Amino acid sequence: MGLYVNPTTTTKEDWLAENLRGSVFISAAEYWLPRYNSYRAAGLVPVVLVDNGAFTALAVAYSPAEAEDFGREDGRAKLFAVVPRWVLADDASGVGEDALVGFGI
Repeated sequence: MGLYVNPTTTTKEDWLAENLRGSVFISAAEYWLPRYNSYRAAGLVPVVLVDNGAFTALAVAYSPAEAEDFGREDGRAKLFAVVPRWVLADDASGVGEDALVGFGI
C-alpha cells in the first residue's frame, strides 16, 4: 500500500510547502533519485506529491525501490521533494513515528 502523508490540520500541498527542505523537482531522474542515500544520511526523507486527478497523494519514498517506482513516468503530474524525518514523525503529518519505524525509516 505504501506510506502517505495525510496532514491533520492543513492540505498536503500546504504541509509540503511549510516543511520543504531544498528545491522541488519535476523530474526524479535528474536530481532526486541519484541523491536518495545522501538525503537519508542527512536525516531527510524523499516525498512525492502525485496528482491523481480527483485527489492528490503525498507519498513517502521509504526505500530506493519505492523512489524509483514513483520516479517512473506514468502520465501523472508529480513534484519530488525532501522533508526532515522529524516532521514526518510528528503525528500532525498523519504518518507518525511508529509508521516510520515500521517502514524502516
